[in-house]
Amino acid sequence: MTEFHDPHRPTPEFRAALKRELLRAHRAERQFGASRAVSIGRLGTVIGIAAGAVLSLTIGLVLGANTGAASAEALSASRREAVATSIATSRQFAASRLAMARAYYDSIRRAFDGGQATKEQLDHAKAEVDSMETNAAQVEVEAKSVSTPVPPSCLSILKESPVRNALAALTCGAVAAAGQTPPKRASGIPIVTVSPALARTTGTLGAVLGIRELSDGRLLVNDAGRRQIKIFDASLAATTTALDSVAGTSTSYGSRPGQIVRYLGDSTLFTTGFMESVLVLDGNGQVAHALALPTWDDGFVPFPMQFPPPRVMDDKGRLLTLGGFHVRMNPVTHMGEIADSAPVLRADLESRKVDVVGAMHTTSGRNRNDPPEDGKRVVTTIIQPVPTEDSWTVLSDGTIAFVRARDYHVDWILPDGTKKSTDKLPFDWKRLTDEEKQKLADSAKVVWDSLMVIRNKRAAGPSPTGRGDAPGGEPQQGRGRSSGGAGEPGSSQGGSIQHMISVPLSEIPDYYPPIHRNAAMADLDGNMWVLTTTTAQSAHGELVYDVLNPKRGLFERVRMPVGRSVAGFGKGGVVYLQAGDRTNGFALERVKLASKPQN
Repeated sequence: MTEFHDPHRPTPEFRAALKRELLRAHRAERQFGASRAVSIGRLGTVIGIAAGAVLSLTIGLVLGANTGAASAEALSASRREAVATSIATSRQFAASRLAMARAYYDSIRRAFDGGQATKEQLDHAKAEVDSMETNAAQVEVEAKSVSTPVPPSCLSILKESPVRNALAALTCGAVAAAGQTPPKRASGIPIVTVSPALARTTGTLGAVLGIRELSDGRLLVNDAGRRQIKIFDASLAATTTALDSVAGTSTSYGSRPGQIVRYLGDSTLFTTGFMESVLVLDGNGQVAHALALPTWDDGFVPFPMQFPPPRVMDDKGRLLTLGGFHVRMNPVTHMGEIADSAPVLRADLESRKVDVVGAMHTTSGRNRNDPPEDGKRVVTTIIQPVPTEDSWTVLSDGTIAFVRARDYHVDWILPDGTKKSTDKLPFDWKRLTDEEKQKLADSAKVVWDSLMVIRNKRAAGPSPTGRGDAPGGEPQQGRGRSSGGAGEPGSSQGGSIQHMISVPLSEIPDYYPPIHRNAAMADLDGNMWVLTTTTAQSAHGELVYDVLNPKRGLFERVRMPVGRSVAGFGKGGVVYLQAGDRTNGFALERVKLASKPQN
């Protein structure tokens, strides 16, 4: 008789992977030594759980495979039990791996604070925590999407055994081990479309960077591509130009693309770059007056810098923006510790007081000093080509929303100050292979290299004023580290050279992040729209937006027509879309949400 071969016996590759993991943890504990007894105990627990799960599940499957005379009903029950066991085991292993990664990161951080570890070691440990959090999130997504199975054959039981899933969760996560993206299942969230265009602009625009629907139906449009502020009538047919690109006049737009922010009534804030004040436009798009933002001299700004240009206004007229520097989240906001975070600031213009309402996880590069080239200082910036960054916005009722990119959930701060969070939202995670990671890194390097060629040419010669500005005010090369310009007179460092490289492939996420930094937008009906990076609900390449609010959570998805994206919103379900390209220009369309959901 042919000897029975157990396909679920731990493979040499699995044993080698487990051995490497244990050796890594052991080396970390020996090097940084804090809480050694606790870590060894945790490792012993993980080893015990792994050995017990592998042994018990393997024995159960071998015995089950030998009882081929079971009925279809019994097989169905066994399969349901196996699926439940697989989910529980996968969760347990994923949680154990995450706990080990966090313990390792804590030990590295303590060593870093004490000068016993490098920034590179700290970043690597943080990347390990991010990877384990992604794996744990993916296990939860897969667990929620499992439906009641049909009665399978004995062979299918062996092919989809709990041991296989458990081992996959222990090494790289259940989905990652299979080497493919998770199955795309219907989430039960209704999908709605939009009506045909109710109005459309006849001319084209250069690049739309914000719109405002005014109280009488007119539309104020910021055409940043052509540096103009335009006012369209309710039909979008007739238009007037409020601010133009012609310099030296009272209706001059400025030399740089600006941003518009909804303000009180039909007035609009207009900002261009970092300024001590912003302009207030009236209902006709004309400059009414300047608005002074809080500064450090007011005594109420918690940081030694002026309030950055505002990005949004809440229901009480307070201005909010993202701070241009990074802090640790916990000491400021008490919302959980996240390194590499930037605060969200809120300014009350009447009291001149600025407070911190939350923080955004961001991805920033790190600099490395390399050996000089031709007597010049060389700085290499190491960049993450697949950044995992949060997004935020303020709803029309004053609710502040933070969309977390690591596991795709939303933290709400309600108008009364209370906080709540959603569960992890359904998302079609897309795995990144090493080949795809390398392609992304190579593509990013082409862009970075072209930018560095321009930058290094500008930094090649001395600055006429010894600063980063020429006498005429045009930015030129300068002396400082940030400008990378000419060195001190008489110094051997006649300038600096800037390089950019990608992080190692091991530090690039295993899955595409669910969102980008500016993925969240607020409509005028109390909802937030989020554009995800990937979706299974796009039939022909259309953009699909998730729509949420604090009361209903994720309650619908909106599928746009092909080639359209959201430019802004009106009241009562009105959406303004833009279509076109940079070469031929863009057109605006007014549509309304369809009432009948589609699947």
